Amino acid sequence: MLQSAIDHIRVKELRKIEEDKMEQEFRKRLMEKFAEDERLEQYNQQRRKQKELELKKQVSIYTHT
Repeated sequence: MLQSAIDHIRVKELRKIEEDKMEQEFRKRLMEKFAEDERLEQYNQQRRKQKELELKKQVSIYTHT
């Protein structure tokens, strides 16, 4: 009876350790995804800004000729 209770506690502790590891891995992947999303957003903003400057330059050329 006592051994059964001890085994049950060990299994419960091992399960908790495994759940904690899985949660940490999930958080790590989530943070990596957020970082990648942020990099992509910055890249897209940079491209939009370059396109806007290019269009302004073209408008300036057409309006001054």
